[in-house]
Amino acid sequence: MSLLRAGLWLSAGIALGRLAGFVREALIARHYGLGADADAAVIVLTLPDSLLNILVGSAMGAALVPALAAQRLGEGQSAVDRLHAQVAVLALVLGVVLTLVLSLGASTLVHLLAPGLSPVLVARCAAVVDIALWAIPLTVLSSVVGAGLQERERFATTALGTLWFNGAVIVALLLWSGSLAAIAWAMIAGAALRLIGQLVEWRASGGGWRWGRWSPQRAMAVAYIEVLLAGAALVLLPLAGRWFASYAGEGSIAAWTYASKLFELPLQVVVTVFATALFPRFSRLLTGGEQTAARRYLLLGTQAVLVIATSVAVVGCWFAADLVRAAFTFHDGPVASLAGILLVALPCAGATALLQAWYAARRDTRTPLIAGTLGVMLFLSAGWPVLQAAGLSGLAWLAVAQYSLVAVVLAAVLVRRERLPWSGAPRLLLPAVCAGSAGAMVCALSPFVVEHTLRLALASGAGLIALVAGLTCIRDLRTLVRR
Repeated sequence: MSLLRAGLWLSAGIALGRLAGFVREALIARHYGLGADADAAVIVLTLPDSLLNILVGSAMGAALVPALAAQRLGEGQSAVDRLHAQVAVLALVLGVVLTLVLSLGASTLVHLLAPGLSPVLVARCAAVVDIALWAIPLTVLSSVVGAGLQERERFATTALGTLWFNGAVIVALLLWSGSLAAIAWAMIAGAALRLIGQLVEWRASGGGWRWGRWSPQRAMAVAYIEVLLAGAALVLLPLAGRWFASYAGEGSIAAWTYASKLFELPLQVVVTVFATALFPRFSRLLTGGEQTAARRYLLLGTQAVLVIATSVAVVGCWFAADLVRAAFTFHDGPVASLAGILLVALPCAGATALLQAWYAARRDTRTPLIAGTLGVMLFLSAGWPVLQAAGLSGLAWLAVAQYSLVAVVLAAVLVRRERLPWSGAPRLLLPAVCAGSAGAMVCALSPFVVEHTLRLALASGAGLIALVAGLTCIRDLRTLVRR
């Protein structure tokens, strides 16, 4: 039940943050539309975040949480506090240095990440990005504090961090609509609010920082680098997508970003919640040698992730145009078609996140690294010819292929190393198949209505029916609920 409570805290916090992010994107769409101004606003908002995902991402937690757990088992709380303090100081220093270096070449940075933009738009973005980059040191330190809270299975404040960040940006858009500089300053304020909230929770949970002799953690540093590279399949996709989209014409960056947000919302709100909640549990069980219990949680988490992702994907693809209209007020255009395609990758993306958590808990960073590298190589090598031949829609299908490749590689290696029987595949996939079949049937049998609100209600009903049909097929979940 503690796992369910952690999942509920995570789901509620992340849902609020991502919904606030949706409000943020909706305000940008209303203010800027799909033109050059929209591209500029998207770049200002996403460039620092993209850099942080590349340089920090989930690797900080994946490397630091097992190291803190090992310190707790080996030397106790004082060793945990000492290691946490050392990593926090190092992260803050590196974040400040990185920001100073990037600020000196803001124009070059914008041009490298969106090479298809006009020189005028590059200069306009660079002037504002130079301000927004100072959110990086605060966010890097926040990731360290968040990892400490995650190791203690304290998820609430960390999950609400995105809400603070997006809330600050929303206020700036409402009060100073059209001002890119206001957005940049709001990003810094939002990052500061997120860090303050985590520090308060850290102290309330009994955490502290002890200062002592510096003890290099080479194994943790290597794990951090490998996990960071391994997550490239998920981290680099939005960045690479915007890179290619910058060559597809004015407004294409915004269109790709809006579609990606519709894909990321369910992925980050409900699907990857299980990976985040299960990761510290995996670490403790595997460190303590409880292999059977860890595998049971892996099976339960995988089934739940696949059921939820499949339910959302089926219904989201069917009602993509209605979801786009509700979120961004676009009645037609490329956003709906791109979102419908990207949602096909949702089950594979969710499974990838969960499997990466398992490998990180096992301190196996090489397998995710290889799988992620293969996915990135596929997208980068085929991106340009696919864009030329099929436009942004072809690029979206390529993203689906990338997620599928990474998930298949991770699953195949897991089955081989853990000596899991292939005969268990039907039991693993049956709940997701039931969810997808129920969702597709309800969508196909839904009466055709033109009224937008009724169509959204039909989408909600179809998703709920699919979710219930899938979850009731998970035997271990039924047992857990009865307990």
